[in-house]
Amino acid sequence: MRTLLYTTAVALLLTFAACDTLVEDVDDPINTASDEALNSADQVDFLISGVEGRFASTHDRTGLFTSILSDQFIFGGSGATFPTYRQLDEADINLDNNSVDGSLVQLGEYRFLADELLRRAEAIDGLSPAEGGWPEGEADPARARMFFKAHFHGALARYFWAAFYGRDAQEGGGVISELDSPEDTQRGEFVPSDELYQRATDRLEEEALPRAANFLGEGQGYDSRVIHTILARIALFQGDLDAARSYAESGLSEGDAPFQAQYLDRTGGGANFWFDAGGPGRVQTLAAPRFFNGDDYLNEDLEAAEANRIPVVPNFDGDGNLLGHRQGLYNERGAAIDFATWQENELILAEIELREGSGDPLARINAVRASHGLDDLAEATLDVLFTERDKELFTLGYRLVDQRRITEQGIDVDEDLHGWHRDADAWWYLPITLAERNDNPNF
Repeated sequence: MRTLLYTTAVALLLTFAACDTLVEDVDDPINTASDEALNSADQVDFLISGVEGRFASTHDRTGLFTSILSDQFIFGGSGATFPTYRQLDEADINLDNNSVDGSLVQLGEYRFLADELLRRAEAIDGLSPAEGGWPEGEADPARARMFFKAHFHGALARYFWAAFYGRDAQEGGGVISELDSPEDTQRGEFVPSDELYQRATDRLEEEALPRAANFLGEGQGYDSRVIHTILARIALFQGDLDAARSYAESGLSEGDAPFQAQYLDRTGGGANFWFDAGGPGRVQTLAAPRFFNGDDYLNEDLEAAEANRIPVVPNFDGDGNLLGHRQGLYNERGAAIDFATWQENELILAEIELREGSGDPLARINAVRASHGLDDLAEATLDVLFTERDKELFTLGYRLVDQRRITEQGIDVDEDLHGWHRDADAWWYLPITLAERNDNPNF
């Protein structure tokens, strides 16, 4: 990438030299910087904000598209015109699907920027204060924060690859290429989901956790609890209940704020993607009918307390005909999206207890319900648990993984309600698209 930036700069200089009679007395640009100039302690906030921006744009797009691929959302609504969304709804996805391609661009940039953040942190580490290094060395809080964020987001990028993308219909995984320039031919090999999950786990356990301080903004110990909840999720997705329990016991607890992706309330870059694809900006996706008329959901009563956590908004065509109900969580471009919550952590523990016949899973489920003002349930079963997960994790994309693992791991629930809902040869993951397949000789 540094070679590409250098080549582009040289080309621009040659162009300007040929036009010197047209542009005279122009000041030097003030909004550009060389690659090396970014390797400085005073650029830490700028570099981290770039990584966090790509985390947000990866989370919203991946959540939207996997919600359609699962049975949680359907293609439809007053603005539904994209055939690429229809392919997701039918789980019959062309490899040139440019909507999925766009989400892969976001994920690829997210992974690259997270790893670049680590490279730059190491480069700054070797500089004296006069050269742009940290003036306090090991004790400098900016140094610790930069290393923490690099490892934390590098792990999450690998988790996204593992959980949501795949090479074939039922083969999850991704490709990570270490390139200095897009023209490099040394592309990465395909990495299966299990290995990517392990890489994410290793980074979180061995690198992020030891550095956890107060970098996610919610007080001492919060970083560690967020990481443990994410680790519990990864272990649960892989079917390792013992590890999932161990992690979740140190995860987010009641009263903890959610860890969220943050967005900007403006048109264009930085806005919540749900707003423009399934919200007030444009409606191309509708919540599955059960979220409005299912017996265990809203049951056609929009005033029900359940609407606190699964709000849906009627959507009409130009003639006033009801088309369905869009999500109502993200009605502003700047609305934040949860990534990890104490409620999810409780439901992870409740699932483990139900599957192992231990603990008090009903109390955990009811604690989650109480946080939304909902009445207690009288009974806890795995079907109840997965219904609660369906509602609690609404729009986040985790339903797709739940449906896969129920079928793959043989979890004892009503398959018609919660298992895989497509043909066996349908896409169970978002496909790695032609952009990677055509450019990568190792694929």
